[in-house]
Amino acid sequence: MGSLGGVEIVVLAPGTPGLDELLDERRRVGLDAREEIWEGEYHLMVPGPSGPHGHLDMELTVALRPHARAAGLAGLIQANIGGPDDHRVPDQSYVAGPIDRTYFDTAALVVEVVSPGDESWNKFDFFAAHGVEEVLIADPETASLHWFRLVGDAHAAVDRSTVLDVAVADIHRSIDW
Repeated sequence: MGSLGGVEIVVLAPGTPGLDELLDERRRVGLDAREEIWEGEYHLMVPGPSGPHGHLDMELTVALRPHARAAGLAGLIQANIGGPDDHRVPDQSYVAGPIDRTYFDTAALVVEVVSPGDESWNKFDFFAAHGVEEVLIADPETASLHWFRLVGDAHAAVDRSTVLDVAVADIHRSIDW
């Protein structure tokens, strides 16, 4: 833990020496763009994705793109959902409307590809509070897709995306696991 301008820092790679210098350098060269702020906690130093993570992310991009286009949604890689002081950066986001911005209030669908030790499963309350209609959690280790739709103020598991008008099983079958 550390702080950055009054914001608490959660470092996912513990034991990092010279944290303050590191944060200054990350800001200077623009490496902080994909990091997240969770209600005043700065989450950074997330390890890069593994090969299976990257492969599944690409497979999902290909599988979801035609459905997103048909639904009138733009696909984004690692977009900021929320605002400058509290945001999450899912692997993929599908949004309606203009994309010429840095922060998006909400998304129709966000995709999180699970990596060991990541925080994908901890983002549901945030996504619900921001009105994200659907959340897809994809796990390359178990070759599984977990799709959720916002019902009231929480996400519930579903077997069909109403946003993309496609069955989860159809997306699962289209992936080269």
